[in-house]
Amino acid sequence: MGLVALLAGCASVGNSRLADQNDATIAEQITIGTTTQSEIIQALGSPSSRFLDANGNEQWMYLHSRASADAINFVPFAPLFGTSTSGETKQLTVIFDDEGVVENYLMNTSDTGVKTGVFSD
Repeated sequence: MGLVALLAGCASVGNSRLADQNDATIAEQITIGTTTQSEIIQALGSPSSRFLDANGNEQWMYLHSRASADAINFVPFAPLFGTSTSGETKQLTVIFDDEGVVENYLMNTSDTGVKTGVFSD
């Protein structure tokens, strides 16, 4: 029963292919000046968003967030006073040149959390 409660406290949104990526694995898949848009789609799927930057370069953004309920949420009566979740957000931004080849990219990973009630900072 406790395992069911813990599993119910997990959620993820965004591009699931980005979930297990990090700086090293992205560097293996993307080579500046060589990797094309079609190769990026083959490796990571469709981006979360596409836009043009101030220089007119196309940028693709990939996002993935994963969060789970903190242990305090499973203490009897504690949720009456607030809740707490912790997780991680990953963002990959890929910048393409006029030919659709990667000009640059940036992979960011950050810890995230949401606290409510007496647990909030």
